[in-house]
Order: sequence, then C-alpha cells, then structure tokens
Amino acid sequence: MNSQKKTTREEYLKRRNTVVEYINSNLNKKLSIPELAEISNF
Repeated sequence: MNSQKKTTREEYLKRRNTVVEYINSNLNKKLSIPELAEISNF
C-alpha cells in the first residue's frame, strides 16, 4: 500500500472512531447526521 492511501485510510479511521466515540458518549441525546458530520470534519 502506498503512503498516500495509507494516510487517507488512517485519516478516515480516525474520523470514524471520533464519531463512534461521540455517539457512545451521547446515547441519551437525539443526534443528527449534520451534527455527526461536523464532529468528524466531513
């Protein structure tokens, strides 16, 4: 795997994990897709 793909994949996984952690920390809250997108910087 070339370094560009690896970097892109790592960044994607980091963003995804940030969203999963946010969801798990806010299970009692109604979350929207735009809110989650903002959290992940998408």
